[in-house]
Amino acid sequence: MKAIKKVLFTTISASLIVINSIAQWNAINVPTKNHLNAIAFTEETTGWIVGNKGTMLYRSGNSWMEYPAITDEKLNSVCLLSKTEGWAVGARGTILHLKGSHWQRIESPTKQELHTVCFSNTGNVYAVGNNGTFLSYRNGIWEKAEIQTPWHFYAIALNNGTPMIAGGRENLTVPIMDVIYRNSYSFTKIFDPGYVEIAGMASPEIDIVWAVGKPGTIFRKDGTGWQRIEIEGMLPALTNIFFTGKTEGITVGHGGTIMTYTDESGWQRDESPVNNKLNGSYIVGNKYYVVGNNGTVLVRTRNTIPPEGESSVSSPKLISTYPNPASDILNIIIPDMELPSGTVTVLDSWGKVLFKKDFDYINEGFPDKIITTGFSDGLYIVNISSGARHVASGKFIVKH
Repeated sequence: MKAIKKVLFTTISASLIVINSIAQWNAINVPTKNHLNAIAFTEETTGWIVGNKGTMLYRSGNSWMEYPAITDEKLNSVCLLSKTEGWAVGARGTILHLKGSHWQRIESPTKQELHTVCFSNTGNVYAVGNNGTFLSYRNGIWEKAEIQTPWHFYAIALNNGTPMIAGGRENLTVPIMDVIYRNSYSFTKIFDPGYVEIAGMASPEIDIVWAVGKPGTIFRKDGTGWQRIEIEGMLPALTNIFFTGKTEGITVGHGGTIMTYTDESGWQRDESPVNNKLNGSYIVGNKYYVVGNNGTVLVRTRNTIPPEGESSVSSPKLISTYPNPASDILNIIIPDMELPSGTVTVLDSWGKVLFKKDFDYINEGFPDKIITTGFSDGLYIVNISSGARHVASGKFIVKH
């Protein structure tokens, strides 16, 4: 029997993106080679994809079918309120409305290119675009609240019902702003991302916002403010981000970049079967979906299957920790198990992977230590995985 390899944790200064080689993405054949820019679902069997040259695809059974074109303009975004109501927007101020089973073109108050459309739980719809364009759909009418600015707005998210918008333009800093309506719209700067072009945002829970952009950058906001998620190495420009709840998300970008997020593992970079630009993503049921240039549609299952010969684990075992809170050294007791190999990761409370190390062999629960002198005060998570299995997890607090 091999000797146990002990794992020593030290201060970590940068987060790591773990390469998830187990995740298997598969291409879906669709009836177009046009660039595809966005995807949305209302349920697993009901979804739409939009793209260049007015391309619209709809889910029919297990296939994607082409909807008869009603515009030749580029479509950048689609959102669905239900099976029978939705919106799509695009170049030259194009606005399309799904009512029942048919799309129709709606008169637009702008000729500026529109990049993103989304809706609130009160039924209001918002869209953003070039040169400070902000549109709202209230009481059956699209209205324009244009800011006199050269800023292009690419992203919008609703945080506790309040629209939050962001964007960019070469050599300009464009702030992330709240949009407040009190008889008229006002725009309040809440964060300066520097010379980062924000291309996508998601707000999975009150006071939690994610933003991604160019150059390859990820920001996160919680109740304490904004933080840039530090990533080791270069990351291609990111174009879109989507979260289902606060614990699972996906972001995509140039060069076939796909990264998925869970609270347990933080951000992991998936092996992608393509190297072209990816523009949109969505999570529905137990599937991740991605769309991109040249008619690319990719899918993978969220629940990974254990490698052949390994049994699945219904829930991770508990890693015991003491003392908790810890100030200098934390002892961890790994549950009784026998693994031929595995990986230990440490994450902070935001899900950033701070440390990753492989070990050769582990058997009946053995103690190990984490040096916590260099850790900031707060909550941390320690995980053990083996192959595709997440086998053990624990939490600890550092308080100096």
